[in-house]
Amino acid sequence: PKEEPEEEDEDMVNNEEDDAEVINPYGEADPHNRPPPTSDEETDSAMRDLLAGNIEVYAPGTMCYDLKSVHRRVKRLSKQMHEMYRMEKKMAKNLRQDELHMNGQEFDITALDSAVRENRSKNSKMMKLITGLSREFTELKN
Repeated sequence: PKEEPEEEDEDMVNNEEDDAEVINPYGEADPHNRPPPTSDEETDSAMRDLLAGNIEVYAPGTMCYDLKSVHRRVKRLSKQMHEMYRMEKKMAKNLRQDELHMNGQEFDITALDSAVRENRSKNSKMMKLITGLSREFTELKN
């Protein structure tokens, strides 16, 4: 029975020798050789690392953090640009139609003007005829 405790002591010593030594490569405080961040530290340290070398820091405002929101913004901007393009095309078309309409009215005004002049000349001929007939009638009457 005495031999058994000695064997256990030897086993414990052997187990201590068999244990692998854990080496921490980040044990030294080297700022350029940092351990990979854990999920809790990741956002804070990532921002600090990003800003560490920058002298001028610009506030990004509202930033897109995922592709879905980027896609929505691009889609919305694309839609706005398309609407602006359609509006410009529509305005250009309306201006062309207005110009054609104005030109058409000018042609109509010219035609109307010539028709009025013809009517005036006919009216003046009729007035001359009427005044001539009325003179003759008054002469015959007297």
